[in-house]
Amino acid sequence: MSTTEETREGFYLGEDGEWIPDGWELKLAEDVCSLIVDCVNKTAPKVDHPTQFRMIRTTNIRHGRLNLQDVKYVDEETFTTWTRRAKLEKDDVLLTREAPIGEVCSIGNGEGLFLGQRIMQYRADKSVFHPPFLYWVFRSSALREQFLMHEGSGSVVSHIRVGDCFKFKTPTPSLPEQKAIAAVLGSLDDKIELLREQNETLETLAQTLFKRWFIDFNFPDENGNPYKDSGGKMIPSELGEIPEGWNVSNISTCSEHIKISVKPDKHPTLTYNHYSLPAFDNGMQPVNENGSEIKSNKYEVLPKSILVSKLNPGTPRIWQIQLVPENSICSTEFQVVKPSGETFGYVYSAVKNPAYTRELSGRAGGTSSSHQRVSPADIFDVPLAMSENLEFEEQFSSIMGVSLEKLDHNRSKIQTLTALRDTLLPKLMNGEVRVPVDA
Repeated sequence: MSTTEETREGFYLGEDGEWIPDGWELKLAEDVCSLIVDCVNKTAPKVDHPTQFRMIRTTNIRHGRLNLQDVKYVDEETFTTWTRRAKLEKDDVLLTREAPIGEVCSIGNGEGLFLGQRIMQYRADKSVFHPPFLYWVFRSSALREQFLMHEGSGSVVSHIRVGDCFKFKTPTPSLPEQKAIAAVLGSLDDKIELLREQNETLETLAQTLFKRWFIDFNFPDENGNPYKDSGGKMIPSELGEIPEGWNVSNISTCSEHIKISVKPDKHPTLTYNHYSLPAFDNGMQPVNENGSEIKSNKYEVLPKSILVSKLNPGTPRIWQIQLVPENSICSTEFQVVKPSGETFGYVYSAVKNPAYTRELSGRAGGTSSSHQRVSPADIFDVPLAMSENLEFEEQFSSIMGVSLEKLDHNRSKIQTLTALRDTLLPKLMNGEVRVPVDA
């Protein structure tokens, strides 16, 4: 903010030349919370089977959320040793100080969890700070700018030094106003999380039904009974036994590989709806960018298509598209799969299936473990057991149609709510927008 202004309504000028909202104080992190632990130069021995004890790594903290899908398990002895100094509690805030810098999450239930390396743990002093508000402070752009600066010199560094982790400064309102701000942002986050949970449930149900029909072959027979378990005739194939009348094929039987090249930089003022790998990783939210900002060629994205990433197939990025605005494009790391006829639900569930992922992973090659790729042809060549005339694939797709449309609708709502939250966040945290506080 400019310090050349003599006055600014609703603000006063702080000692550091920053405009601070009336009634707020500029505080250091050490004034409002305690820094509990950072694990330096330690590696907890993992076990190769699931346990109730899990280590949080920097890779588990992304986009404001704690994701424990890819987690490191340890035994009880290791857990007890590593939590001797401090245990995780509800509303503790975690900050990655390296690889990458400044990813933040809040702890819900910390039972059985402990911290790996390069993660800072902050706990609010409840006498002066509302714990959920601490999370939003760490999510704010103002604090993130501090994460990325080294001792205020302006040079971007590859990590935050432990000694600097108490030096963050934040304008701090009264406790009642903190609670009001956290309630507004938390309400939006709760709605976003509920939609995500609905989508996870829909995805799980789709995979459960796909496995029952096309892996276990217990699709309904002519009497409505599970085919295989009711004695349906099976025949040998390269995939093992499959139902009589079925054959081994692949998704090229019922889908087309779309490769319509687009050169956004030829239209610098045109706004594109860009489906990129970072956008997928950031909650599957395509971004709007001008053609001048997009330097490389892209593929056109069509309605009712599926984007399948070539990169690192062991961590699949698969994006089902129902409706798209004009000028929708995707990274060429994605391959555009356009199911034919009435097979959309089947093709989407097939490429999402873990067996499909394993097959693609086995075909991947690259110069490093973090940059493995499959060829576009491989995506269309994974063998699948398919029914004669695609009868059951179309029935399955009909059943899944409403659910997949709901998935896409929920993602659109998530995008809208996320944009609203991200617009409000900096304004609420710097006092530009004030929340009424009950007297």
